[in-house]
Amino acid sequence: METENTLSVIIPVYNAKPELLERCIISIVEGININREMIVIDDGSDKIKSKEYKNICDNYGGHYFRQENQGVSCARNQGICLAQGNIIMFADADDRIIKADYSGWIHWMIENQVDVLSGCLCKKYGDGRTEEKRIHKEGVLFFYKNEDLIQLILTRNHYDYPELKDVEIAGPCCKLIKKSMLGQTKFPSDIRIGEDMVFNLELLKKNARYVLVNELWYEYYISCETAMNKYYTGLEERYFASINRIAGMDLTKTEEEYLACRALYHYIKIIKIYVSHKKKEADACISFIKKMSCKEELRQCWKRIKLRKCTLETKYKIALALTKSRQNYLLYQMIKLSINKENKRSRE
Repeated sequence: METENTLSVIIPVYNAKPELLERCIISIVEGININREMIVIDDGSDKIKSKEYKNICDNYGGHYFRQENQGVSCARNQGICLAQGNIIMFADADDRIIKADYSGWIHWMIENQVDVLSGCLCKKYGDGRTEEKRIHKEGVLFFYKNEDLIQLILTRNHYDYPELKDVEIAGPCCKLIKKSMLGQTKFPSDIRIGEDMVFNLELLKKNARYVLVNELWYEYYISCETAMNKYYTGLEERYFASINRIAGMDLTKTEEEYLACRALYHYIKIIKIYVSHKKKEADACISFIKKMSCKEELRQCWKRIKLRKCTLETKYKIALALTKSRQNYLLYQMIKLSINKENKRSRE
């Protein structure tokens, strides 16, 4: 039974430091000015940490639930099932909620029949750097068509909307979501990279009314080893699982072209990970390039993408050209050089 004007904050946790979870919960207690419940889903952490998580929840009035390790998507889905509030918010255990007038925003959502209200976030890096991801335009509320947001999520191209260049749209956090809008929409438990993107696209394809708020609501911590930069066994399958799931949606022809652009982004991302982790030096990278060069969907990507419209970084364009001409080893060296330059800039 949903409780009217109650915010359910869902926090999945897996072997995070207990002090980080406590910091996250304190930020919720101090920063949210509306009836709220905190639901911590422990995704099979070790027993010592699990005991500490439960004590933290007891101390701050949170609800603690433990499940066998099934992944963050299953943990979030379990939280949705348990949520009693009519509005859902997701937070990760190592992040913080930023204080705002959530009571006022939820009231505005309901009055204006808005399904998803998305704030802005501040990225905080392990080396102490911070980066605010605000909308680069005067104003507080921004309205876009769903097809425009779908384009932004899939292409990562802000050619038509430069004010959204730094705004994170595809993630699950930093959003107020009506529980009634979710229905059967859940996070895909069989996808480990890009599951957030799939979740948001399914909401947009359901015609959820989606509004952006130019206000910081969330502090997102980024360690050096994020999921998007790690080397995994079956790397290609993990990255392209989300592409395959989206391809199964009821896409328009234009959205299919956007998806082709996203596939190219994943393709280059995989190559960069191979290079940066030096997995058997160039061999694994070149093997992947040769394999993917033969796949029909990648050939279709090259035909569909208008590089003038897609403001991809120069190295992506070079990678595209070199792969098409089968200059595999040169591609490897080019990406290796670009990674070295990025690392040098981050140290400066």
